Amino acid sequence: MLLKYSRYEFIIDDESYFTLGNTALPGNNIFYSSDVSKTPESVKNKYVKKFEEKLMVWLAISPRGISKPYFVPSGLAVNQHVYLGECIKKRLEPIIKEYYQDGNYVFLFFIFMLLFIRT
Repeated sequence: MLLKYSRYEFIIDDESYFTLGNTALPGNNIFYSSDVSKTPESVKNKYVKKFEEKLMVWLAISPRGISKPYFVPSGLAVNQHVYLGECIKKRLEPIIKEYYQDGNYVFLFFIFMLLFIRT
């Protein structure tokens, strides 16, 4: 597969989730105080939600450029319609039109789909 597409530049997309409360970071779940009696209750007894709010960030990346990011707050689903409209059409296609008029690219997502279908 690599030899077949070796003359093309790859465009990849990826998403990552970020918590908004920083409780997932080691060390952020404790507090330090020289006088515990003067520490506010909101610091000593911080309530944690079962499912912390998150922010999803999506990007497409290529050797020639990076797309505009797409931010999705917690609770909103990214289904195929949102992915196609918000990610592919609004953010990936402008990169292809600006940097790849020569057609020398392969969108990596489609290669993975071809491999998946073959197995």
